[in-house]
Parts: sequence; C-alpha cells; structure tokens
Amino acid sequence: MSEIDMKRHWEKTYGSDEVAKLGWYEENPAKCLELFEKCALNENDAIIDVGCGASSFIDNLLGKGFTNLTGVDISEKALGLLKQ
Repeated sequence: MSEIDMKRHWEKTYGSDEVAKLGWYEENPAKCLELFEKCALNENDAIIDVGCGASSFIDNLLGKGFTNLTGVDISEKALGLLKQ
C-alpha cells in the first residue's frame, strides 16, 4: 500500500464515524497508562506518541500533569479530533 493510499485510508476512517465507536478506541487506556507509569518519567520530560490517532492517551497524560507532549499521525482528521 502506498503512502498516499494509507493516508486516504486513515482520513476516511477518522472521517466516517465517531472515534468512540472505532474498535480500538479506549476512553481509559488503563494498560498503556500502567506501563507508562513504570517508565517513571518526570512531568516535563519530552514524550511523543507516534501513530496517536485520536486516542485519549495524551488527554490522560495531560490530566496527570505531563506538559511536553507531541502526538504524530498520518491522519489530519485524527489530529484535529485529538486537538478537540
């Protein structure tokens, strides 16, 4: 699959339904947060979530006081939803 096809696929995916209805979405990504806590990072450490989609992981980290967060995704629609 070409890069253009992949981008088109993810733009369509995030534009066609509510994020919460997507099969992989978790409002509370408990296991990810549990594993993340084992890293013992400071609240101002740089953290990047590659392929973040419109996940709630970054929101959860913001809620825990982390401030230096970057989300990267191929889908501009997903990033727009994440910003909301």
